[in-house]
Amino acid sequence: MKKYFMLTFILFTLIIYFFYNSKETILITKDNINLFFNVLLPTLFPYMILVLLFVNYKCHLIIAYLIQYISIPLFKISGKSFSIVLLGILGGYPLISLLGKEIINEDNKKELNKLIPLFSFPSLSFLLNIINVNSKINFLLFYLLSSFIILFMFKDNKQIKYISLHDISKEFTTNNNYISIFSKTLFKALNNLCLIFSNLLFFSLFKTLFKFNNEKINNIFLGLFEFSRSSIYLSNNINSSLDIIILGSLLLFGGLNILMQIYIIYNDSHLLNFRVFIKYRMLLVIIYALLIFLFI
Repeated sequence: MKKYFMLTFILFTLIIYFFYNSKETILITKDNINLFFNVLLPTLFPYMILVLLFVNYKCHLIIAYLIQYISIPLFKISGKSFSIVLLGILGGYPLISLLGKEIINEDNKKELNKLIPLFSFPSLSFLLNIINVNSKINFLLFYLLSSFIILFMFKDNKQIKYISLHDISKEFTTNNNYISIFSKTLFKALNNLCLIFSNLLFFSLFKTLFKFNNEKINNIFLGLFEFSRSSIYLSNNINSSLDIIILGSLLLFGGLNILMQIYIIYNDSHLLNFRVFIKYRMLLVIIYALLIFLFI
């Protein structure tokens, strides 16, 4: 009962606070509607649909077959799971979480708990076209390298079965209802865009809490709640290696809105251990910061 009183108090306080700051709340909401439709929608939606279609039509199995000869010896990760990583990097939040839930089954729960926190990134399109960093190639290299270093460091000593072309052909033969798959994919993509949009609007409202004289500090604190707007501002105001570390750390950790998105996706399945998730995310930030400190 105590937790319900606490929840009631917190929510009622927020309602009163945002009502008291209604002018600022309206401006922030308008600003983030603009951000979603002009930045996030163009950089997310096309790739989300294409990647989901690619997976739902079982095309990823060809990548899984080819990539397994690298992923199994190097990382002890099955080709099927590693194909999700590559597609998730292209598609961005929360695509790898959706794909992981569908493809990595209960038997590979440990793989899922490693891959989801290590590779749940903003899309490459967002990073390449929106984030304004002078040396984008170096930034992306260290950004992605952090995840692969940890994946290599924590690889398991287990035997993983290679999939054959015969295994793939069997899955393709059961995959012939193309129109139904297409319509379900569109519905799923739209449903997840609604999830992203709602989380963006809600967590951006906390910007009203941060009223420091320094706009950069305001955006760093806001980034702990919602990373999109903050990362764009910070990438346009980089003056040192420390700024690059802060920017990458916010993108890698993702903010509370990303944690909430992933929690909503996995809440009913109990596949994802969120303590392990937070551990890997913090480790990601540390490895990334070390790479930037040593090489930039």
